[in-house]
Amino acid sequence: MKTIYLVRHGHVDNPRDIFYDGDFPLSELGARQMLRVAQDMRRNGVKPKRVLSSPYLRTRESAQILSSVMGSEVEYDDRLVEWQVGEWFGKDLNAFRAHVGYDRKPFKPNTEGIESFDSMAERIASVVRELVDELADGESALVVGHREPSVSGILRLRGATDWKDIPLLDLPRGAAWKLDFDSNGTLLEAGKAYDHSNPNDPRALR
Repeated sequence: MKTIYLVRHGHVDNPRDIFYDGDFPLSELGARQMLRVAQDMRRNGVKPKRVLSSPYLRTRESAQILSSVMGSEVEYDDRLVEWQVGEWFGKDLNAFRAHVGYDRKPFKPNTEGIESFDSMAERIASVVRELVDELADGESALVVGHREPSVSGILRLRGATDWKDIPLLDLPRGAAWKLDFDSNGTLLEAGKAYDHSNPNDPRALR
């Protein structure tokens, strides 16, 4: 069996409640969350062959904390960046949610002017597939990224053809999902494995 851990970066201070860009650092809480995730993984015997991260500041810092505890050097991959929302970076998050229709049930997103879920899902899934092909049985890797790209990738790897469950998958800041694959690269099981998020932290978007 081969294992990929999809880790969402830790908490970020965002008092203006905007769709933050790539320059936002982890808060002190976020750094503590990542340290706890890393310590839990180490206690459970996780020894990743590779640690890949989005190049955004909050994910770089998260990956460095994980790496410092578990020993693997961090590599950066542009496919792991945040949902590309164009002119919405730096703007009010609630206005963005309304524009996309994020709270509509069932979720049918308006992606006018922003990256489609299909594009986002495929770039994350492609990273995971490449890692799985490279790993030997019994090996693992960490992928440190952002919520919407990560959950869309999970749905793609599960074979989903629509995105109505994007707002529902539980991947808060400071948490990880574990994806187990067989030797042929077939996804066997996927579920949340580590969670040191703030109980009051929203599960979707921010």
